[in-house]
Amino acid sequence: MTKKIAVQNGLDDIKKNLENLGYTIVDMDSSDAEAIVYMRTEGDGIPYISSSVNMNTRFDIENQSSAILINAEGRSIEDIDEIIKKRRYTPLF
Repeated sequence: MTKKIAVQNGLDDIKKNLENLGYTIVDMDSSDAEAIVYMRTEGDGIPYISSSVNMNTRFDIENQSSAILINAEGRSIEDIDEIIKKRRYTPLF
């Protein structure tokens, strides 16, 4: 089963590259996205954060599932792919 990834509007190259890697791109309002890729620059707020932290749409307590937020700024598609696969930015230790 392919992972469902939501990508901020305007990040068309990232969408295309993720699709080429086999991910399914879903709407930003999708409640079953496993990751949300967005672009945040210095001074900007985090887009979609209000819906991302909504317990009804982004976290399923029974199934222990949630969406990881990935800021694409300064990251290659390989970096984003690795974050999606490991569900974390860096090793803990």
